[in-house]
Amino acid sequence: KIREELTVNYTKEQAELNQRVCNQCHVSCLDCHYYPIAGKHVFKRTPEPTSCYFGAGRGICHVGAEDYRRGAGYFREGSIPVLENDVHAENNISCLECHSFDGHEIHREASCDKCHEKIVESMKNSVHRNLTCEACHITELTGYQITIWGPGDYWGVATPLTKLNAYGTLSRPILIRVNNIWIPVKPMPHAVLNQRKKLSPTLVKRRRNDTLDAYAIVGSVNNTILWIHMDKASHALRKARSCEDCHSSKEQVAISEWVVFKNHSALEPLIYGKHMVIANETGLYILNMTRVKEIHNINLKWYIEGDFSLPEKGENCKENCEACHGTAHATVNLKYKKIKTRLILTFALSVILSIIIIMRSKK
Repeated sequence: KIREELTVNYTKEQAELNQRVCNQCHVSCLDCHYYPIAGKHVFKRTPEPTSCYFGAGRGICHVGAEDYRRGAGYFREGSIPVLENDVHAENNISCLECHSFDGHEIHREASCDKCHEKIVESMKNSVHRNLTCEACHITELTGYQITIWGPGDYWGVATPLTKLNAYGTLSRPILIRVNNIWIPVKPMPHAVLNQRKKLSPTLVKRRRNDTLDAYAIVGSVNNTILWIHMDKASHALRKARSCEDCHSSKEQVAISEWVVFKNHSALEPLIYGKHMVIANETGLYILNMTRVKEIHNINLKWYIEGDFSLPEKGENCKENCEACHGTAHATVNLKYKKIKTRLILTFALSVILSIIIIMRSKK
């Protein structure tokens, strides 16, 4: 089927080479349960964050294609470039302490009120009730900045479909409204070359029903399909953006700075470049892209229609934002932390008592 959609030859050998990197996009058991830190063939029933991020299968999820596409890792020590970890990771909070699960179904959305009950309740009654926590608390995104599928090679064999990524940082996420909720996303331009199929532009759509991820098709230009991914960012949560960062203008502006590596090697930088992401009431634009023509000798432009502007600050908003919102963040609910500490102490005492009983029985 892929061969039929390409405007160039695509051999069986080339297809088999592409299949060797299928784990770039498809998850496997190793991505969750392999625990190489403890040994070569150690598997754990309950996945740990370190297993997901460092040394596992590294498929679609963490430090894999999906995490790089979002640019919002829980651990960002393995990202390109390296940024600070999520504040929860710094406090040794496991993924499954926030994300509930049923068997192998791990729920994407986490409940913040387990630890931050008072804050969540306060925000429900504020002017920001339709704003997710991460919309304010994610300030910079890493990972892929551009993805282009085009001519290249795998293991020295030429193929018309090689995935080329530009790695870098986006200075801030862009906020979009999905189901009347404002969420942070990373607009990332995509292109796939040598395509027979012609696609027409679309408005923003949800990528899957089980996520708030979005995308929009730019269209087809010179046998190249263009679209923009707008996957929801959920990490890394840190100190919030300033109020002026959103309310100084209805227009949103972010700067992406990136590098393309030769042959997927971080030791061989090929091209350094940057572009701007501008979101306003007329549309979302990828502008001033430097040096992209050098990647595949192409000159591409990404633009989608729609209203991506931010609401104006309300007339009743005070100049001092803290006057309204300071109390919401002044108190952190420590109930969960106290319960967790109590459980750890209880477990430790039970272990000590068990050891004492065993030692006495031996006497």
